[in-house]
Parts: sequence; structure tokens; C-alpha cells
Amino acid sequence: KNWPHGGPPLVLDLRSVESFSERRIRGSHHAVVGEDGVLTTPERAAWAGRTVVLVADDTEQASAAAASLRGAGAKRPLFLAEPFAAFAAARPFLTAAGSSS
Repeated sequence: KNWPHGGPPLVLDLRSVESFSERRIRGSHHAVVGEDGVLTTPERAAWAGRTVVLVADDTEQASAAAASLRGAGAKRPLFLAEPFAAFAAARPFLTAAGSSS
């Protein structure tokens, strides 16, 4: 794999814990946007200097997460351009059941 500078993207999944536990993009991490609009993420060291991709079923939630990441120093968070179900149907080899990695 030839990833650009900074290595592979960090994928943050904002869907419900139930949806994340059922099926997710391989290597993704669950993250939550709180009532205050602040994103709870892995340690900043995990995403600092890396491309961050947000997976969400709700564009408002994704926008709040992106704003929170930018406020914490992320350069340009990206969004998965399609609903997770469409992504998983088109690319099942990139997804995993919650019980696997």
C-alpha cells in the first residue's frame, strides 16, 4: 500500500454503537459527538497529521464532528460520500462484523 504522507487515513465512525458493533469499516474507531458538539475521539496523537475520514448516517452530526476536529487542529476532515449501507454493499471486503477486526 502506498499511502500519502501521514500513512493511512484514520476512520472515525459516528454511527450508533449498535450499528458500529454490527458492521464497520475495517480499522475504524467509534467516536461520539456529545450534546455540547464536542467529538470524543481516540487520542489526538492518533489523528494529528493524518487524514481523518468521518462515517455518519446524519450530515448534521458529521458537520459537528468535522468542526470539532478542525477546532482541535485537524487540517481537513473528509466525509464518506455515501451511506454506510451503500459502502458496505459495494465493498464488503473493506468491512467487518463487529466480532472481527
